Amino acid sequence: MNDLPLSVVSLGLMLTVLTSSLPLCAANSSAHSPNDFHISLADPGAQWVNQAYQQRRASGRVVPDTLDLQDNGVLAIWALTAGLDPDLEYRAWFSIYFDRRPLCLRHHQLSEFDALGKYLESLTLMRLMTGSNLNLDKEAKLWELLDRHTKADGLVYYEPDAADAKPAYAYTQARALLARICRYELNPSPALKSPIENTLETMVQQKLTRGFGFGALLPACRYYELTENPTALKLAGMDYAAMLEEKLFAEAGSFGGHFHMHTGAALGLLAYGQAQHDTNLIRKVCKIYEFARAQGTEFGYFPEALPPAPWVMRISNEGCCTADMTCLAAGLSRSGVADYWDDLDRYLRNQLTELQMKRTDFTDRIPQENQVPIPIRPEAGEARLVDLKRFIGCFAGWAAPNDFAGPAHFWLQQCCLGNCPRGLYAGWDSIVTSSRAGLRVNLLLNRSTPEIDVDSFLPYEGKVNLRLNKAAKVAVRIPGWVNLENVQAKVNGRNSNYSRNGRYCEFEHLKSGDTITLSFPLAERVLKYKVPGPAWASKYSVVDENSGSGMELPKSIGQTPPETVKQILAPVEYSATYRGNTIVDMQPAGGIYPLYQRFELRGKAPLRSVNRYVPEKLLRDWY
Repeated sequence: MNDLPLSVVSLGLMLTVLTSSLPLCAANSSAHSPNDFHISLADPGAQWVNQAYQQRRASGRVVPDTLDLQDNGVLAIWALTAGLDPDLEYRAWFSIYFDRRPLCLRHHQLSEFDALGKYLESLTLMRLMTGSNLNLDKEAKLWELLDRHTKADGLVYYEPDAADAKPAYAYTQARALLARICRYELNPSPALKSPIENTLETMVQQKLTRGFGFGALLPACRYYELTENPTALKLAGMDYAAMLEEKLFAEAGSFGGHFHMHTGAALGLLAYGQAQHDTNLIRKVCKIYEFARAQGTEFGYFPEALPPAPWVMRISNEGCCTADMTCLAAGLSRSGVADYWDDLDRYLRNQLTELQMKRTDFTDRIPQENQVPIPIRPEAGEARLVDLKRFIGCFAGWAAPNDFAGPAHFWLQQCCLGNCPRGLYAGWDSIVTSSRAGLRVNLLLNRSTPEIDVDSFLPYEGKVNLRLNKAAKVAVRIPGWVNLENVQAKVNGRNSNYSRNGRYCEFEHLKSGDTITLSFPLAERVLKYKVPGPAWASKYSVVDENSGSGMELPKSIGQTPPETVKQILAPVEYSATYRGNTIVDMQPAGGIYPLYQRFELRGKAPLRSVNRYVPEKLLRDWY
């Protein structure tokens, strides 16, 4: 393996010299060439991020220095491309062990081919969202890898040149198919269309349905809605029938076992309900979502699994679960069947973005009793981890509510890096939506579109500025924690009346250049949550010489005495201090890589200069 060492300075510079790979909008919009890399952090150990923060562009509009999901998108692009293995076809490293000594990387063929489609879909989404062309050469290697392992029938094969070559299982095919559809929707061409339709034909012929999560249901529905291809609809129907046969959900929407498998399936059901215009099915997905939401916390912590899964899967947050719930909240809210906008706002402001790794100084704080000495085993696909900065921007596979380190696992599984950017995109794309009735600002988060700029002062101040780039009618949703009677509105600096429609404030007769300012009181509140599992990385480490590939559980898990399991699963109470929908402090505090150390997010909002990137074309409701 080549370790591609990068200095703190060089990495900061690399992330600040990006140039746009997508066309910009007209000059009257907030077109952004993403030369400016910035991420708002309370993480004192992330020196290289802070250096990049200081090197942001000095030109552009002056806006509040608050959460901008485009910044997280650039970090995700870095992680998706910098952490590949050039000595093995540029495949992703699937497992990254922080509690082994020496630090260890590990390959896992099945999981890495699942991740291949996820990585390519996420890279397409993040480049669309940010305009970044960072490490395009590495992304090209991933597309080459996918093409090299795809045969004429459109299927992905682990060993395509072997005499007895067998295709990868259905979920690998589905994720590769979704990545190709994502790319094709943005750049339709016969060359991109052919492998998609070959895959669809072969999956129907060979009845390659289900497998995991949304299976073929989501990509088949996406392609059908895009092209009305009858084979896509047939495959979707086959997968839907197979899902019903599995009986994944009770009538009330409840489920047990692996969380991400079920919430992924719910995303497939949502796509099928929308493709079939089946409101009853979409309402069924609402029940699933609400059951799933009740198993975690409102800020986005959701367990890897529910009973009857083993204890070790029930005490930490898998990033894929938070990503799925983010996508479901976005999709169901945008369908008009339900209003989960505040859920979406909390997930984006809190757990989804906190799960993204932004520092490298935490491995030295792992307690001695949690450091497991296991030699590197090349025969098992392992290599020594030399430069952790390559994995900045990855997402936690097992986190505690207050710590990047989970109570039992402290390693990454890179399926989360493949899935979490989907949540970032779904959230970013949902901030502003449009229809014939006008613009809807659904979330008070930073975003620019050809029609409007949204500049949010939250969580410092209860204020948002909206600048019109085109004449439009605008409806702005006020978060659920705000008393609507206390909302004050100004247009171009003068007090203004507006009409109310539910939680939306509606403004008419606006012209290009008009500015709306909405303000409201912002107070702190403390909410308490009880979550099973020790408060942060504890003596219950599950890393040992039997730890397998990062997917299998150590043999010792089944030997844990019942009294110990009861002790491990005992709920811990956490106190979260909120400003609006943003957590600014979590107690008890984490001890290795503490989350929610955001004490500075108070007072008057700091400012920065920025030109946000605005793509000319977006995907249609991609979640």
